[in-house]
Amino acid sequence: MDDLHLIPSLTDQRKQRAAHALLGEVYAQAHRDDLPSITWSIATTGTLNGSIDPYVPADTAERIFHAWAAALGLEVVGGTPARAVGRQGEVSVQLRLPSEQETAPWR
Repeated sequence: MDDLHLIPSLTDQRKQRAAHALLGEVYAQAHRDDLPSITWSIATTGTLNGSIDPYVPADTAERIFHAWAAALGLEVVGGTPARAVGRQGEVSVQLRLPSEQETAPWR
C-alpha cells in the first residue's frame, strides 16, 4: 500500500509550523488576558481549532466562546454548533461552541 498520501505537502507543513507558532502566541495572550482554558488542536492542513469543554454549563460555555472570539478578533458565525472563524497571517483559526446534543447527557 502506498502511504505517500499520508505525508503532508510542503504547503501544509509550512502552515502547520505557522499554526504552532501562533498557538504559542495564543497561549501567551490567554495568560495576559486571563482567558479561560480551552482545548486547541492543529489540523494537518494547519488550521488552528479551539473547542470548549462540553462538560461546562451552557451559559459558561457561551461566555468562554465569546471571550475567546473577541480576544482573537474572530467573526462569530451562526448555526449549530456556533463557530467563530478568522485568519491570523496564513493560519485559519476556528473556535467551536459545543452543541446541545454534545452536552445534553452531561447537564
